[in-house]
Amino acid sequence: MAAVPRRAWDIRLVYLYLVVFVTLIVLIVAGTGIVRAVADIFLPGGDHPPDALPRPVPGVGPWEPGRPAPDPELAQAQREHETARAAAFRRAQGTRRVADGLATVAVALPVYLYHWRRIRASEPGD
Repeated sequence: MAAVPRRAWDIRLVYLYLVVFVTLIVLIVAGTGIVRAVADIFLPGGDHPPDALPRPVPGVGPWEPGRPAPDPELAQAQREHETARAAAFRRAQGTRRVADGLATVAVALPVYLYHWRRIRASEPGD
């Protein structure tokens, strides 16, 4: 059985492996963030239903006499508007999170590849 040459661990090699480890973790976190953001954009989310109209006024309860009843058509239109606004906000936030994740990958991937290639080039027998 042939003896496998042992690798000398110096500070430079430890640094390279640490950078590779950290950038790999950053790439994994960014990748999962991108997947979650895309899912938030395209899958119907858990948006909270909009509040019923009219919104309560402090000190005035709906049970008090003399308070006008809300117009059902106006309340429905407001709920639809708030639902559409919430969906648009969710899509915009998801798009920003995808862009953030892609920017992170664009920075971390070249750093990872550079340091990994330096490790592979310094292996004995190459």
